[in-house]
Amino acid sequence: MSSPGPLVTSDFRRDLAMNKVLIFLYMYGWSLFPLNTDGTVLNLKNKGITDITMVTLSPVINKIYLHSNQIVSIPGNYFSVSSSLIEIHLEGNWIEVVEETTFSNLGNLIKLHLHDNRIHSLTTGCFADLMSLSELTLDRNRLLSLSQDVFHATHHPAALRVTMTGNSLVCDGCILWLDGADWLTVSTTCSSPEPLTGRSPATLTSQDLYNTGIKCPGKPPTS
Repeated sequence: MSSPGPLVTSDFRRDLAMNKVLIFLYMYGWSLFPLNTDGTVLNLKNKGITDITMVTLSPVINKIYLHSNQIVSIPGNYFSVSSSLIEIHLEGNWIEVVEETTFSNLGNLIKLHLHDNRIHSLTTGCFADLMSLSELTLDRNRLLSLSQDVFHATHHPAALRVTMTGNSLVCDGCILWLDGADWLTVSTTCSSPEPLTGRSPATLTSQDLYNTGIKCPGKPPTS
């Protein structure tokens, strides 16, 4: 007479089922996590996500909450499948660079939250497609400057408010473009040079910058 096989308990079945779910999620992405009832809001905050490509997007999504994860990078055109997006939350991740095509084809986007990351570089044109953007948060990153060429040419159709406190903003001659950007409000202060520390860039004149002796690379200081 053969000996009986191992006892299969309800706990074993439960653990096996959970492992199958985890394997499925690993292979096919995180798209099973909760959407709202009509599928327009995707909430994946604080899920320990390190690879954003594991999140499957849908064309009907208009709000994404991916904050408080460990995302380091975002592939170009990743969000473009959801061109109806009006709000993206990526704050509290480990993002280092915003590439030119990171937010391509998002002409309806109104709010973009990127604060509390590790961003040290904004690539030329990275916000150029965001013609409806009215709120951009860049606070507490590692930015040294905010260049005009990250936006669309010399104008923006919507009034745009950018907050970037807690960065190490260098107020050299390159910052003077803000004075002519009447569509833009920037909330931040200068970290250097020392005579301008704590000053708002909006209050600076060409004479202030000339007196520091620091010029915009490639341009002479204006007296």
